[in-house]
Amino acid sequence: MNHIAARLGFVGRPRERSLLFIGDTEDAFDGLLPLLDEIRSRDHRLRILLSSADPEVRKWLHHRFPGLLVIPLSYGNQVSAEMYLRQLKIRAVAFIETAGLGVAAPFIAKLQQLAIGVVTVSGRGVETLPEISAKNHSCKLVVVLKHAPRREDLDEGIASMTAAELADKFDVMMARDLKALRKPGTVTSLLLPHRWRWVVSRRTTRLASLNDLKLHLGAPKTILCLGNGPSSADAALLQVRHDALFRVNHSWLTRKYMAEPDVVFTGGRPTLRTLDRVVFGLQSAEAEDRLVQTRAFNPLRSHSTYFNVNDVSDALQRFQWGHLRPTNGASMIAAAIALQPKTLVVAGIDLFQHAEGTYPGESSIANAYAPAHSRETELEFLLQLFAGYEGEIVIFGDILRSAWEEHRLKPS
Repeated sequence: MNHIAARLGFVGRPRERSLLFIGDTEDAFDGLLPLLDEIRSRDHRLRILLSSADPEVRKWLHHRFPGLLVIPLSYGNQVSAEMYLRQLKIRAVAFIETAGLGVAAPFIAKLQQLAIGVVTVSGRGVETLPEISAKNHSCKLVVVLKHAPRREDLDEGIASMTAAELADKFDVMMARDLKALRKPGTVTSLLLPHRWRWVVSRRTTRLASLNDLKLHLGAPKTILCLGNGPSSADAALLQVRHDALFRVNHSWLTRKYMAEPDVVFTGGRPTLRTLDRVVFGLQSAEAEDRLVQTRAFNPLRSHSTYFNVNDVSDALQRFQWGHLRPTNGASMIAAAIALQPKTLVVAGIDLFQHAEGTYPGESSIANAYAPAHSRETELEFLLQLFAGYEGEIVIFGDILRSAWEEHRLKPS
């Protein structure tokens, strides 16, 4: 591992959201073994990072936790800290028995600025925790694992939790949309200076209602919705006649299969930068903001047409997501059903349970949902949508089709 690159966050190909543990001693890390085991046992794509300012502790961590990534801390300036946190996709940091006391102040400041969750934790007892002061007030939660002292022995402001309870807390932190937390307003709410608003109005078209979307698409009678699971590559899909093709993000682009969609559901800058001549389906005002920033002022991108899924369907807002969020695939199905075509064809939504892996020809990514999503929640939402749809549903992919058939047979 290149030490300089690692201290800037350039460690492997950044794919998954990361949870970073920082500690000073071998015993401190050993005390968190039940917590680390609990987090690793959960069915989600989450990268656990371990770090220490002490190179000898890092060397020990490599041998003690061979399945986890051990990295050095970032350089002690704000530019390096921000690069490190963003490049590694860190969504939460756990200081083990230190409260960040040995970490550079710019790093602590960046955690707050980027809305990254911060926890101080000990697996060895309350006596190992430092005094929490104003210097490290970014720690929103201080925890002693419950196998240490009893709850009544703890000082005020220190929680006692089991490994599972703290892992639940981390799940919530990892699922948060930090982009929304970092900014109070959006470009699309006309916070732009007046002289730039004409650029946005000329370079973008916002479809503000279900009727606008229906007219733009020509009131499609058959909609083909493709997720990115292996069943999206079924050769039989080429024989499916459809009036509109809906896709998710742009990982399918390199395969050049069903690669001319009418609508693409996304919220990520990479997709917004890459695709042209499509309608973008977005989930939030923050995603609209990103589209305007990414495309309206870029002369290399064509005129952009988009809509907010919540303007064409109330399904996302009515469903009880808890701390989770709908996937772009769920948004796609919600918008398609809102258009009420005679036939809905669905493929590529394999709920990360397909035997061939996550995506067509891709087996290196864990076959699991990202922390912001849940298989059970996603499936419940999709089945509710299908149950309220009056047209014909055709599903490619045994996993979703079997779940829908089982649901239909249940007594009401």
